Amino acid sequence: MKKLLLFGNNCVHTYNYYQLIKDYFDEILLVVDSADGVCAELPIRVLNYSINPIHIIKSYIATQQIIKDFNPTVIHGQQINKAIFYVTLNKRKHKIPLVVTAWGSDVLLIPQQNRLYKKIVQYVLCKADYLTSDSRFTAYKMQQLVDKKLNITIANFGVDVCNPMEKKQNVIYSNRLHKSMYHIDAVIRSFSKFVVTHPDWKLIIGAVGEETERLKHLVNTLNLASKVKFVGWLDKERNFYYYSIAKFWVSIPSSDATSISLLEAMSMNCIPIVSNLSANREWITDGENGYIVKDVNEDFLSKALKIPVEQATRMNRQIIMEQATKAINKQKFTSIYDTIIASKTKLRILLINHYAGSPEMGMEFRPYYMAREWQKAGHQVVVVGGTYSHLRVKQPKQAGWQELDGVRYYWLKTNRYRGNGMKRAFSMFLFVCRLLFSYRKICKDFVPDVVIASSTYPLDNYPAWCIARRYGAKYVYEIHDLWPLSPMQIGGMSAFHPFIKVMQWAEKFAYRYCDKCISILPKTDTHAIEHGLQPQKFFCVQNGIALSDWNDSQPIDNEYTKFFKKLKSNYRFIIGYVGGHALSNSLDILLDAAKQVARENIAVVLVGEGAEKARLMKRCTDENITNLYFLNAVAKKQVPELLSHMDALYIGWTKNPLYKYGISPNKIFDYAMAGKPIVHAVDAGNDLVQEAQCGISVPSDDVGKIAESIITVATMSADERAQLGKNGREYVLKHHTYDVLAKQFIDILEK
Repeated sequence: MKKLLLFGNNCVHTYNYYQLIKDYFDEILLVVDSADGVCAELPIRVLNYSINPIHIIKSYIATQQIIKDFNPTVIHGQQINKAIFYVTLNKRKHKIPLVVTAWGSDVLLIPQQNRLYKKIVQYVLCKADYLTSDSRFTAYKMQQLVDKKLNITIANFGVDVCNPMEKKQNVIYSNRLHKSMYHIDAVIRSFSKFVVTHPDWKLIIGAVGEETERLKHLVNTLNLASKVKFVGWLDKERNFYYYSIAKFWVSIPSSDATSISLLEAMSMNCIPIVSNLSANREWITDGENGYIVKDVNEDFLSKALKIPVEQATRMNRQIIMEQATKAINKQKFTSIYDTIIASKTKLRILLINHYAGSPEMGMEFRPYYMAREWQKAGHQVVVVGGTYSHLRVKQPKQAGWQELDGVRYYWLKTNRYRGNGMKRAFSMFLFVCRLLFSYRKICKDFVPDVVIASSTYPLDNYPAWCIARRYGAKYVYEIHDLWPLSPMQIGGMSAFHPFIKVMQWAEKFAYRYCDKCISILPKTDTHAIEHGLQPQKFFCVQNGIALSDWNDSQPIDNEYTKFFKKLKSNYRFIIGYVGGHALSNSLDILLDAAKQVARENIAVVLVGEGAEKARLMKRCTDENITNLYFLNAVAKKQVPELLSHMDALYIGWTKNPLYKYGISPNKIFDYAMAGKPIVHAVDAGNDLVQEAQCGISVPSDDVGKIAESIITVATMSADERAQLGKNGREYVLKHHTYDVLAKQFIDILEK
């Protein structure tokens, strides 16, 4: 349901705009400063626009309540006034898209007369999502008031195009307000000169105002009572009657935007006589389709009489038909609304991950790929990371904003460290503290709808919660590893260690206060619920692969190609491992299995780097394992071709109680995408190889079973191995590409 909350003054222009766009929305509520003379059928609320200290808090709260009760799709402010100031102050809480239309004096005059009002106008201009102006000149002045690049659409309220029903008479028509800025006294004085040589002409003065009596007195003083007629405030029908009979329409204010009266006069074949203002020059070419008054004291009416009537009326009708009809301008406004309504389904996501990386920088890859896919779907994303991560091969050059392949990052300055000592712990606390003090800067032009704490360790949940609270966003805890269980069970830290206690408090805080908990590991729900998470908040979105890495893969170096060519000439089967060389990768057991499969003429190839590589290579030499080979790591985009040279692939895990909560290694998805059978040595809460039916799974510590599985795969027919590879590839394409995973994530956020 499309709902518009329309703020404006109690005047004809506000109601004209209501009539213009009322059929676009299912429901509109008008908020005005007074109900005097308002049609009873209009849905209105009256609000005190005063900024008197006595009323300001009351008006602010009243505005907040109106927005809350009506719950609009869009808020539109007609004129930058005090009501829109209250709406803008509330914007951080309601986060409803705000459109503001500048009328002219609100930008051109009052900011120069009142410093407080200037500040209000500047604040509104900066906070509005969309701005409209009826002239390029007013838009230029709006932009001059602020440093921020504004999103301004040039649109007016438009006019009806109809042929004048009455025959033109020798009438000059004025219908602007009776205020000093409109110089109606100058019009009367010019007419007093004009009528001397053109006695058959009359001046009709519509509208009323603070100067009405003074103007009437001036007419009497100049003995023009028989030539000048005051017709007062006119309804639409009478106003158009005078347009219809008048040959000239005159309006010479000292400041103005595009007057709707000017457009009405042009559409009714009146020749405009206007003041020398930028907004008027956008419509009037002096001497061709109207007359521009350079000096209000000149005899401008006599000079205007020289304009060719047919040429002027033809030009004016063409201008109106091309630029100023109601249909044309309604479309401009509804286009803004269309954009807003379309974007209402899009999210602004702040993803916090201390260790965020990219294909160029290295791990972690998930924040990059998720952000990229979300942006492809039309969402806006900012990734917040630290300037140093032990997982990256390349670090950001400096703190602050950086764009990587279209993904926006904000880097917080963090210290360098090695290993898991005090410096790494300090880096965690530094990242969290800097984020708490920097998020206002990050969110200055990016107010998030969703804040995701995703840094592996749970401390980033504190700033994530603060940011979400401040901006009314959803707060999501994304589980990568279970902390503090991981440092306790892998690192051997005591449950009573102060570091573990701090992490435990942060983890429980996250489970208690998050709106959603999205885990990469599929079996962590029991742990999370035991520690305070409500069951309905738990979801799982596992890891995956980026299709672009496979579609845009790069060739491996020639030395690798030669190596595999030679290896295939010496062995009937090659099983490979590509990844880190750490204790957790269970590579010692693969070396043991390599010795057992050597008699079957099977080669084992390990590609990658890591803390255990040197020891493993020494062990290979010491134990004379001749069918096992080590290669250096390759770039991520070279992995697809590298895997293509192998016949099967291995992934192993040590026995660890943590794995009962599930595993989701990127390595499995890369292996499966390569279309190769997988030998999986695992004891975990889930088994992706079995789910995909793309290989053989065995217990993680059973060397004999691992060796037997390698031999089994090696002795399969080519068709059998191809079917396993096909199963794995199809499973990944269906469930584990980042476009699929990113959509799953968004679907969860929108539930």
